[in-house]
Amino acid sequence: LSADAAPVPLRVSALRLAARLHADGERYARGRKLLREAAALAPKKAVVQYDLGVNFETDPHGCDERAARRFRAAVTRDAKPKHLAALGRALVRINRVAAGVKHLTAAATAAPADAAVLAVVVDGLTDAKRPRTAYRVVARAKFLAPRDAAVEKLWADVRFELSRSTARGPRRTV
Repeated sequence: LSADAAPVPLRVSALRLAARLHADGERYARGRKLLREAAALAPKKAVVQYDLGVNFETDPHGCDERAARRFRAAVTRDAKPKHLAALGRALVRINRVAAGVKHLTAAATAAPADAAVLAVVVDGLTDAKRPRTAYRVVARAKFLAPRDAAVEKLWADVRFELSRSTARGPRRTV
């Protein structure tokens, strides 16, 4: 069975896996090339757009603007909480804080006890200088998943960040 004769979903999965391996080896450009091939094969698959966004985000020479575009494409195709969270964090990083916080809180509302999603949400809210919002998000998760070790770690991180921000004093607006 040749590569062209393989079913499209199998080819897309193989390209995504190969791209992930290239990213793990810090060959981001090669990984993006493979992900673009996968996107051409399956243009409606949100996960391929998400993977492209992650590639741009993790590449030290990547572009947060391009990552945000890919995450937005993923959200348009399938608004999963992890896609919303990634888009929100990317928007915060390109200084579109209000829109970013909106997507981050939407992701937290959609997956209130999913530690993987909440880790991205907390990271984005911390970047946006919103530790109180992050505290409320994680407090809710702690209530919903009281014995989850990942949520406990987020709880400790958020409390630390909140104490750091209050120690610096209140934010001043000019």
